[in-house]
Amino acid sequence: ENIVSRNPLMRGPPNGNAGKPRLSAGNGSKPPKTVQVFPADALGQTIAHLRGMPADAMRSELEEPKSYSNDHLKALLSHLGRRVSGKGVKNEMIEQLVATIVNDRTLEGISNRHRL
Repeated sequence: ENIVSRNPLMRGPPNGNAGKPRLSAGNGSKPPKTVQVFPADALGQTIAHLRGMPADAMRSELEEPKSYSNDHLKALLSHLGRRVSGKGVKNEMIEQLVATIVNDRTLEGISNRHRL
C-alpha cells in the first residue's frame, strides 16, 4: 500500500455516487439571463441629454424606477469608458455616472478657458 492509495482525495468517487456527476446540468438550474443590447448612438444621445442637466436633475432622472434599468446604466458607464462592478448596485452606478459626466464637463470648461 502506498501513500496515494491511503489519501481519500486521490481515491475514486464514494461508492454511492460511483459514475454519477456531482452537479447535474439541467436540474434546478436557472435559465440564462437575456442581455439587453443598447445601440451606441442611442447611448450617446442619452449621455448628451444628461450632460445638459444639472447634477441634481441628472440624479433625479436616473433614479426614476422605470426610466433606466441596471443594464442600461451599465451600458452608459461602459460607453463612457468606466468599469462596472460585478454586482452593479443601482445607486452606485448612478453616482458614478453623475460624477463622470460632471467631471467631464469641468475638464471641458477648463480646457476651453485655456484655449482663449
